Amino acid sequence: MAKIDREYDDRNQLTVMKVSGEVTVDDIIAGIRQYYDKSLTGNFLWDFLDATIELISPEEFNVIAETAAVRIDEGKQGKTALVAGTNFNMGLGVMYRAMANMAGIAHEYKFFRNMADALEWLNSPS
Repeated sequence: MAKIDREYDDRNQLTVMKVSGEVTVDDIIAGIRQYYDKSLTGNFLWDFLDATIELISPEEFNVIAETAAVRIDEGKQGKTALVAGTNFNMGLGVMYRAMANMAGIAHEYKFFRNMADALEWLNSPS
């Protein structure tokens, strides 16, 4: 079972989700249901550096996107950075981006191998 911790950075209007362990679809959905709400910041950073998402199937990524779409204000603009340390996790993240777009999530997604680059992008003007 994975662990997901949430932190707010009010100064930068950023919600950070730090994930560790072997992640399942149930872990991600529980995290979204627990932590996503209409009052969240516009920008998100998902840190998967200490996690693996290899147990999640393509069909399950679609369920994750649909669940997130219900929790994020419809049409709310923002950025979501995903930080992953492996090519496999990065590839799955790219697949998720396509599914999130199809689910109507208006966020811009980008993938990074380190936190510094992700934070620089999140703090840059859109």
